[in-house]
Amino acid sequence: MDLISHVAASSSLAPMNDPNSTQMNYYTPDNTIDGRDDTAWVEGASGDGTGEWMQIGFVQPVRLYGAYIKNGYWKSDRRLIQNHRLSHIRVEFSDGASEEFYLTDPAEADFNALIQGQGERIDFSVPHDTTYIRIVILGTYSGTDGEDTCVSEIVVF
Repeated sequence: MDLISHVAASSSLAPMNDPNSTQMNYYTPDNTIDGRDDTAWVEGASGDGTGEWMQIGFVQPVRLYGAYIKNGYWKSDRRLIQNHRLSHIRVEFSDGASEEFYLTDPAEADFNALIQGQGERIDFSVPHDTTYIRIVILGTYSGTDGEDTCVSEIVVF
């Protein structure tokens, strides 16, 4: 049974033509749960995305212990360094609780080793019974081209 009821975000970058094909690239928050590294949620606000958020809702309350985050746009090593990545986040839960985390910069890792993993693991200080998880951007690592902050995947446990 699929426990996810919806995925939402405060903003998303508008779709764009892929310059290497005839396809459109979409940057919606659903990309964070599609199981693919070559897609991403890209926030669409001006600036680096500080204050923007994405949320995964569940069909019933779930107990969460943590998450894996594929931080950045993992489509290629070039895309990873071009775009902003999360450095500081707040994770919010439906009961009003929240926790903050500082993430490592995936652009400093070996890309081939990075894509073999599940992303950065964050462990909550206590289990949370919640109907959603919201990730709020509090800080970013700068990319080399533009100011869009990206997240490729989020897996909760």
